[in-house]
Amino acid sequence: MRYHPQAFASDKPMSEINTTPIIDVMLVLIVMMLLSLPMQTHKLPIELPQAGLGSGKPPVVHKLTLDAAGSVRWDGKAITTAQLDKKLAEMAKDPAIPVLQMQTHAATPYVRFNQVLGAVRGAGVGQIGFVGNDAFREF
Repeated sequence: MRYHPQAFASDKPMSEINTTPIIDVMLVLIVMMLLSLPMQTHKLPIELPQAGLGSGKPPVVHKLTLDAAGSVRWDGKAITTAQLDKKLAEMAKDPAIPVLQMQTHAATPYVRFNQVLGAVRGAGVGQIGFVGNDAFREF
């Protein structure tokens, strides 16, 4: 049985919209947008201490605290940036290799945290740990 070409032809225009090309274009645009977003490239490399066997004697621990306003405290005493630089330099030269524990309030501006962390790294302090905010209390 043969079909006549005009048996299926209609004089009406096609009323469906072909959405496949639209979806393809949208997916390409989404992928291009995701690839063009800037990555978080601001990094401050710092070496964190590795777990290992100790000598049995606990190291000296100094606590560096940043409050919400960005003020610095060293072992509970408020200090200036110049005093911090001096204490960090002394700590880096200490043959006992003391540990610095840094605790930062959650509301501390990131710029201030980055400045202090850069000073710690610049002084050459090798043993640093970060204390969580769970037990942080206001002064």
